[in-house]
Formats: sequence, C-alpha cells, structure tokens
Amino acid sequence: FPADDSPEAHFTAGTLHLQLGDLNSAEAQFRQYLQSSRTLNRSQKIGWEWLIHGERELAEQYFQLALEINPHFGGPYLDLAWLYYSFGDYDRALLILTEGMEAFPELLELRGLYALISHFRGFEDEARSQFEAMGMTDVWYCLQLMETGPSVRLDETLDKIEEDFPYWWIERFLNYGYLKMLVQERETTQALARLEDLDRLIFNYQLLRADPALQALREAEGFEALLQRHFPGRAKP
Repeated sequence: FPADDSPEAHFTAGTLHLQLGDLNSAEAQFRQYLQSSRTLNRSQKIGWEWLIHGERELAEQYFQLALEINPHFGGPYLDLAWLYYSFGDYDRALLILTEGMEAFPELLELRGLYALISHFRGFEDEARSQFEAMGMTDVWYCLQLMETGPSVRLDETLDKIEEDFPYWWIERFLNYGYLKMLVQERETTQALARLEDLDRLIFNYQLLRADPALQALREAEGFEALLQRHFPGRAKP
C-alpha cells in the first residue's frame, strides 16, 4: 500500500496500517493524505481515526490543527470534547465546550454536548437548564428515565425524541447513555449485543477500555472478543 498515489488511497492505507497496529506507517500515510490538500475536513477525519483507536496525542494534534485551518467552524470543539471525555478528562471536556459556545453561540451541538456531559458528570441543574434553554426537555426527561432502568416508557420516549429532534449528536449520545444504563443494571449480554454494530465514533477503543461506568461490561464474557473484532490493531488476542 497505498494502491496508488491519490489522497484517498493514502488515507485508506493509513486506516489499514492502524488495523494492523502499525502506528508509524499509519501516520506517514495520513500526512501524505493531508499534504495534498490541507483542509479542516481532512484534519478532522484523521483525528477521528486516531481517537477511534485510542491515540490521544495524535487525535488532539489533528483536531487542534483543524481549528487552526478554519477558525470559523466550530466542529473541532465537539471533537476535542469527546476526545477529552473518552480519556476521563471530564473537566477539560466541559472547558473546551465552554470555549466553543463563546466562539459559536449559535451552534446547537456545542450546547447539547455540554448538557449531556454535564448530566453524565452529575451536574444535573446545569444539564437541565441547558436542555430547557434549547427546548429539549424530552431529552432531559429521557436521561432521567435511564436512571431508573429499562422500561417501555423509556423506549417510547427515545422513539419520540428521534422523531422530534433528528440530530446526529442526540441519537449517538443517548445510545451511550442507554449502554451505561444497561451496564449499571448488569444487563451485560444485552449491552454487548447493542455494540455488535459498533458506532466507533462514540464507542472508541479508549472509552470501551477505560470508562469507569463500563467496568461491568469489561468483565463480561465476550467483551475482549468484541474489541478484537473492532480494534484488531489494539486488542491483541
């Protein structure tokens, strides 16, 4: 690899090297990909590959570069926030979102992720006020239902939210909250089943390996096999 000298071929080669656990070769290919066109989207795309595979420094480097390339777009603040959250740096995640909200007050996703992380950290008053300000009290109600375990009412509320608020970040982060609920209820078989079709942009290697809320999942039979399927370069047999 790469199959040819096109930018996409270099990116694909980089992802294949990551799957094989060859980080140096992956980085060399990603640099070739970015060198041909130094854009925000390409820098973010590389950053997410590093985050998916649990490489904090490289992911942070490319997300910060994305901000430098185009300081008029707020997306990298979301990327950095989930990077920090995934690595247990919760206060820094909220801080970078605060900076993003100050720079891009109109970007709903920043406020939404701030509210969700505030909830996951136990800052309920802050989370509730943010959801109310966004007119998303149903999302707040859904998170409260998750605190009491699986129920028909919870599933109905989730369906309603998907209809009323078709935003990518709501669905993804509520899926994370739902998984945490299942693990807390010791429904690890069901939790593992939900991860079979893995959304690696949320459930990255670091989050699955180290999130304290998912400890019972890591102890379940089948967890290591799941990691090996989705992250073969990191989770060795």
